[in-house]
Amino acid sequence: MQGDDFCTFGRLFYLHNSNPFTETAFLYNEWTGRYTSSFLIALPGSVSRIVPFDILTVYRLFVFAYLLSVFAAFYAFSRILTDNTGLRLLLSLLVTDLCLLLMPDKAMGIYWVTGSAVYCIAISAFLLLAVRIHDEYTTRLEARWPTASTMLLLFAVIGFNELLAISAGMLLGLYTLAHGRHGWNRKAVLLMAAWAVFMAVTVLAPGNFFRDGGLTTERHKIGPATDMLIAALRHYWSSAMRPTVPALLLALASGVLIGMGARKHLKLEAWRAWGPMAACLLLSFPIQLFIYSFLAGEPAPGRVIDQSGSLLWLGVILLSLAVGWHLPVARHGQGWPAAAAPYAVLAAGLAQLLHPEFLSLNQDLRSFAPGYGIEQTARIQAINQALAAGQKTLSVNQFTLEPARWLYIGDITPDPKYWLNACVATYYRLEQISLKPAGQ
Repeated sequence: MQGDDFCTFGRLFYLHNSNPFTETAFLYNEWTGRYTSSFLIALPGSVSRIVPFDILTVYRLFVFAYLLSVFAAFYAFSRILTDNTGLRLLLSLLVTDLCLLLMPDKAMGIYWVTGSAVYCIAISAFLLLAVRIHDEYTTRLEARWPTASTMLLLFAVIGFNELLAISAGMLLGLYTLAHGRHGWNRKAVLLMAAWAVFMAVTVLAPGNFFRDGGLTTERHKIGPATDMLIAALRHYWSSAMRPTVPALLLALASGVLIGMGARKHLKLEAWRAWGPMAACLLLSFPIQLFIYSFLAGEPAPGRVIDQSGSLLWLGVILLSLAVGWHLPVARHGQGWPAAAAPYAVLAAGLAQLLHPEFLSLNQDLRSFAPGYGIEQTARIQAINQALAAGQKTLSVNQFTLEPARWLYIGDITPDPKYWLNACVATYYRLEQISLKPAGQ
């Protein structure tokens, strides 16, 4: 566990009787309107109280499940492109690897339950919603009412974070516009009205006003938000994209070759079916970064870029498939593209897996993670021994390992009044906890 997890589980266990619904309601009234992510952050703690596993084991299982959900969602999303199972798996692996490679903050976006629940699994939910919206405007265009699953997913996605909520509304608007007068029907009006109501539920949460009342940063300024967006785009290019250009080019070439070679298996005939989707995915990247800076008054952090970047690269691969599908050579013969596509995908996969970014992550997993786990366990044992002895004030040893940027967020400090120290103290039922000075 790291960072805010101690705050969440401390409240959950000792103030809310391990009830995730009570914790969600508390946060809705006191801190944030992100009701879906609040529930999913608390869920591992609640589950740990009813299963025969300790909290750390349950925590790891949930982190893995949230990450696995992204691949599963990419696979579910691929249904709108093809019905071929092998092709769906291939595309899902290609996009998943590409997105993981280009995530700038894997620690907060993946290996931290709080960040993963707000941004990582949120990607999965949005993609499932995108499939349902696609169906509402294609196979169910003439239906008078949206399905219950569409409405439930819309409610859930809006409750993850306001950035995905904006993307969901944009997707609805783009599909409605793309279908002209056929798109403006009762169902579209109901979907738009539901989006507006669900947005009001999350935006008007009392906790939002309570939290924002304590902020001192300058917010809601278009000029500074635009400057921060431009700076974020430049940083993303220099830190994430430029070092991975060969892998990116191979991934794009793979998409084009798959579009050419597997033309008969792809459902890219009607632009109204995939065009609004591609536009939403591509536009979500700059729009989400801008909205975050506009609302928060600060540059978008890595975990936000993880989310919006994943949508961006899915949109890029979708667009590359469409380019390949519409090339004249694809219409007259798929011999050489079909033969070349598997090799291009293999080369793209190897380029991604052998990239220093992935090699560094693998090194961290092999070297830092086991030792870090041992030191965490030792600290927990020391805390439990102190509690058994009746101690309520405690100083613990610092971790000796050099922090790994992929897996490490932060630690308590020598200052017992620091916010994380206070959360850890609450979690362990201590009056205060602090780090021993270096060398002691």
